[in-house]
Amino acid sequence: MQVIHVVNRAALIGDAWAFNKAGILDIKTALHTLDYLNSETEYIPWGAVVKELAYLDRMLVSTPVCGNFERFMIDKVKKTFREHQLNISIDQSVQKIYLDYSIGRGDTTIRSQDARFAILAVASNPLGLQMTWRFVRSNWKYIVEDSRLDSYAQNQIVFGISRLLYTDYNLSEVKQWETGHLELADSLPGFEQGIETIKNNKAWVDHDYPVMENWHKANYHN
Repeated sequence: MQVIHVVNRAALIGDAWAFNKAGILDIKTALHTLDYLNSETEYIPWGAVVKELAYLDRMLVSTPVCGNFERFMIDKVKKTFREHQLNISIDQSVQKIYLDYSIGRGDTTIRSQDARFAILAVASNPLGLQMTWRFVRSNWKYIVEDSRLDSYAQNQIVFGISRLLYTDYNLSEVKQWETGHLELADSLPGFEQGIETIKNNKAWVDHDYPVMENWHKANYHN
């Protein structure tokens, strides 16, 4: 790969995944851009990988492939930089306490300006997504009326969690959630943005996830 300039290597990775998201390039071909990473030692191409795989990570967060894909990428990093990565899964009881703190409940509270980040951090954990999804919906009246979270933070929470979902059932849940809070429709466009994002996510899962699953079976073994 050294015959290709470092900037061009990053550009090839970026272009491949951009074409995939646009529906021009199939995901199996895009995944081939990861094959050579064992030999990649430059920051710029790795930066492109991290940037482009953020979307893929969101799509896989609650799927069976997620753990294998994380281990696959950790192996790539280890082989290249001889580093070890510690993956810490927070106990769900601790996650629940963290969520309570984020909306001002409990003995300790999280600063209001940090609360939405705390909620979305738990949601981004594969073990915490469904818990956060249930927590936010069941506590939404309190979040809107009694918590310290302003409309901007509320909007970011709605959209931030919705962008991690991808099933028809999830879509119906968000629509039902929106219908139950029509008075917020003008101030919280995150509902509509979330619905459109879930539709796009579902289209990706329907089209590309089976290919991704087969690719993992062929290329990664526990």
